[in-house]
Amino acid sequence: MIEILKTHDGTLRRLDAVESGCWVNVCAPSDEETRWLADSLGIGDDFIDAMLDRDEISRIDKDEEAKQALVVVDFPAAETMGDKVNPDLEQFDTQPISILLLEKPGVVVTLTNAPCSIMERFKSDKASSIVTSKRTRLLLEVLLEVSQGYIDALRVLEKQTMALERKMRKKQNNEGLMSMLGIEKSLLYMSTSLKSSAPTLQAIKNGQFVKLFEEDEELLNDVIVEYRQASEMCSIYTDVITRAMDAFSGVVSNNVNASMGVLTTITLLLSIPTVVFSFYGMNTNLLPMSDSWVFPMLLSVALAAVAVVALLRWRR
Repeated sequence: MIEILKTHDGTLRRLDAVESGCWVNVCAPSDEETRWLADSLGIGDDFIDAMLDRDEISRIDKDEEAKQALVVVDFPAAETMGDKVNPDLEQFDTQPISILLLEKPGVVVTLTNAPCSIMERFKSDKASSIVTSKRTRLLLEVLLEVSQGYIDALRVLEKQTMALERKMRKKQNNEGLMSMLGIEKSLLYMSTSLKSSAPTLQAIKNGQFVKLFEEDEELLNDVIVEYRQASEMCSIYTDVITRAMDAFSGVVSNNVNASMGVLTTITLLLSIPTVVFSFYGMNTNLLPMSDSWVFPMLLSVALAAVAVVALLRWRR
């Protein structure tokens, strides 16, 4: 899907054709739409391939001859039902979003290979403040929206972690541990993506690939601060979930050991009558009172009682 948008009198309007100062927003393009990007906007094959790569890492690149600058960062995306560890849990992975600045014809292109709720929210919430003709500022505003998307996703994971901890304090089970594993997996994806974005932001700040204006410095600093905050939050939540998993795994292990101890005790107690009656079941008159079943039963009970007392003293 391709949208051509342009700011006019403080509002974001759709256009039927590309013109200078517009924003081309692309989501999961078809082959025909990909050819249109290359033919109509003059985007090179290398940049097209990079923008369509679902595993593209965060980076920044520039084509001096074509006067095009490409910025790729990851954004957090909710996982589909089939990829979830727990269907009731909200989990995230990260996917690339490409932002291409074209000096000729003065256009900004954003492309995602899957639906992006962050971009939909950006278009609706920031429609009045977007100025599509200011390419650098539009780039920074998109990056700021992505960073806020990370923070929102991390807060969702934090709430889920707290809810799981409350449940696990009452009852430890494998389902709770698997849910925590799903949260840890989401945090790992986001942590990796946030760390890989740091060099890209630094390259933008250095002004080597993208032309910076004095009016954009404050916005750029906000972007860097938001990304740093998201990275620190991710690091803290990862430590919290890892330690919680270790603690609850230890509790589960202790419960299993306690259950095994009880089963071992029961097995030992049940074996005492078996041993006694096995002796008395032999064809011999050497055992005392071998002609009566009362004595071996009393002997079994007495030995079992002694074993119970000995086990209780040992456990203390």
